[in-house]
Amino acid sequence: MKKIIEKHYEYMVCTRCMTFNQAQFIVNTLDGFIMQKTNFPALYVIVDDASTDGETDVINRYVEKHFQAPFNREETDDYVKYCARRKGNDNCVFAVFLLKFNHYGKKKKWPYFKHLTVASKYCAMCEGDDYWTDEDKLQRQVDFLENHPLHSAVAENATELFTETGNTALFSEEPPREIIIPELIEKRRFATASILYRTAADEAYHQVKHQYDTMLWCFLAKTGKIYYNGIVSSVYRRGPGVTRATDFYKFAKIEESWIRELFIYFQEYFKPKQLETTIVNNYVIAANRYLKLKKWNSKILLCYKMAWKTDRKLTIKAIYNHFIKV
Repeated sequence: MKKIIEKHYEYMVCTRCMTFNQAQFIVNTLDGFIMQKTNFPALYVIVDDASTDGETDVINRYVEKHFQAPFNREETDDYVKYCARRKGNDNCVFAVFLLKFNHYGKKKKWPYFKHLTVASKYCAMCEGDDYWTDEDKLQRQVDFLENHPLHSAVAENATELFTETGNTALFSEEPPREIIIPELIEKRRFATASILYRTAADEAYHQVKHQYDTMLWCFLAKTGKIYYNGIVSSVYRRGPGVTRATDFYKFAKIEESWIRELFIYFQEYFKPKQLETTIVNNYVIAANRYLKLKKWNSKILLCYKMAWKTDRKLTIKAIYNHFIKV
């Protein structure tokens, strides 16, 4: 029998952290990284997208305080990059990319650190406004996937933190179980920062036009099983202060393109009318956000127009459902 030789990985886990103008939050995120207790090397890739609120300085000061002198410094026309190893913990390595211009909407970021991701067996994500609260998160999830070869990912629960009030709630009230593609299409089942997945399992995902969370989760679920264990290990922020660079109407249009491409790849998992219902609801929600903030403008009508264009009956129903709840 031919012996199967497993590929050698430089890191067991690569965590990707995309951040922009989150100076007030990023220290929590970085604290969540360096608190991790692992018996394997873990790489944390922090990509600052040319922040203008001082976040770049916050990151640099943090690394200077907690890490050994940076090494492998590199500069291109697009970014400054350096790596650093945690003082007293050789298993914790940061790779910091300080972008020289904002890359929002440009498909340039992934090639910068692709080689770092593929050098790792598993991948995690935590954006700069979220953070981990459990020092055993990565070790627990790696142990699970090492012992469950048919699973492509493991996800956990999170605490929602509402920035406007400071109130908190559980992200999910659902029990531990395997999560399947129709559930992922229907709604978000877990926070982005809660997941760990096999790097090799997301190869097809990087070939699609629109790369976002639900698309990745569905590809992972098609490759293997996703197990949700229900353990609370991160915080997911909602509300004012959390960066959104796109206004509500434009974001609803982006969401429409996302859901239409998702339908192309996973149409066998959609319920009847689910595509139209989701698109309509996104536009109505966008219009309602303008109304809630008393931002009276033509984009409200554009939201209703796009919803109406998708399905008139569904639009009337969605608007009615909103106003009876107000």
